[in-house]
Amino acid sequence: MVLTGTGFVVAVGITFTALSIFMCIPVQRGWDKSVPGKYIDEFRFLFCNAAFNIVADIAIFIILIPTLWRLHSKSTLNSKSDYS
Repeated sequence: MVLTGTGFVVAVGITFTALSIFMCIPVQRGWDKSVPGKYIDEFRFLFCNAAFNIVADIAIFIILIPTLWRLHSKSTLNSKSDYS
């Protein structure tokens, strides 16, 4: 399950990195709007990127919960305060 989550995050990261590089065809249109070509709607791209990042964050959080529950650590806090 951890590998699946990691694979999802890596795949989304690579996909959105490639999309951000090739958002414009030709690539020069990204910084020079006078160059003719096609351009992906930036608002929709950023909205989808944010949505996938939120889903990835939630997935990572959910994947880690069982691991945290299985940790058997002793509490360092006692019922009595050491400072009184």
